[in-house]
Amino acid sequence: MKSLMFALFFSVCFSQLAVADWKYSEKTDDFEGTNSKRAMNISTNSVDLPFPYNGKPISAMFAIAKSSKSGESVILAANNGQVVCDYQDCKIKVKFDDNEPISFDAKRSENTKGFVVTGNEALKLIEDTKASKKAVVRFSFYRIGHRDFEFNTEGLAWE
Repeated sequence: MKSLMFALFFSVCFSQLAVADWKYSEKTDDFEGTNSKRAMNISTNSVDLPFPYNGKPISAMFAIAKSSKSGESVILAANNGQVVCDYQDCKIKVKFDDNEPISFDAKRSENTKGFVVTGNEALKLIEDTKASKKAVVRFSFYRIGHRDFEFNTEGLAWE
């Protein structure tokens, strides 16, 4: 179920690739009795990767989600490619404005295109994002290495 929700959220978010500002959505699931809201931002840059990813420029998504059932989480995902992290110690690095990079504990998504940050780590990431104008997120791609994606984070309205 989680992988289906992530895949649906992922595909909806990347259907707006040209957008550089935060986009918001809210949803009520009457059947489950839950409410959810999301804020989504697409990277201002894209990268070209060599084989086997060559062909399409790769962009990234920075999304914040809140559910009355599961709390707050942050999803950082690429629209193509396979991201990697150490199985025991998965960390994602984010640099806000001109500050030093910060590492956040994460889990790799089931579709291997991104990371999910939850709990207190998500709350810290959200607060740092709200206080910033720009964020750079470092992704590590299978057999390729690190690539950085930039996001305009200014103006995030999240309660």
